[in-house]
Amino acid sequence: MSITCGHCGNTHFSVDDVRACAAPKQSRTSAGEREAAAVPTKKRADEGMYRKSGTIYKVQKAVHGSGRNYAKRLVQVLANDPKTGKPKFRFDYAPGFVFELRAEHKLSLEQAKEFGALYGSCVVCGRTLTRETSIAAGIGPVCASKF
Repeated sequence: MSITCGHCGNTHFSVDDVRACAAPKQSRTSAGEREAAAVPTKKRADEGMYRKSGTIYKVQKAVHGSGRNYAKRLVQVLANDPKTGKPKFRFDYAPGFVFELRAEHKLSLEQAKEFGALYGSCVVCGRTLTRETSIAAGIGPVCASKF
């Protein structure tokens, strides 16, 4: 079996031969490659709750797949939940925001609880809080143990 190389147009007998053909030659390593290596990589925000430009973000680790941190934005789903009469929220994926959030945007536990108490939603998971103690705290008991 032979493989047509997209680099040179010839045929090679293995994938390794195609990779070797397409790999840059030692003589080609120039200032351009050194510049590309010097470009800093973007840093992902640490896990936690953040506020940037008045919007709340939750950064969490992906449990399936990459295991990398990603950001979710808190969005209002209902103006008034029929059960509680309070606004209802959820977290939606926010592509790329994990790279824009910085340490100065991170909420302290007290700030997170204040936000949750104001809206009656758990600041960690976004669920509607039902117990008076949870509403006053702004965070549910399960999420408080994880914060």
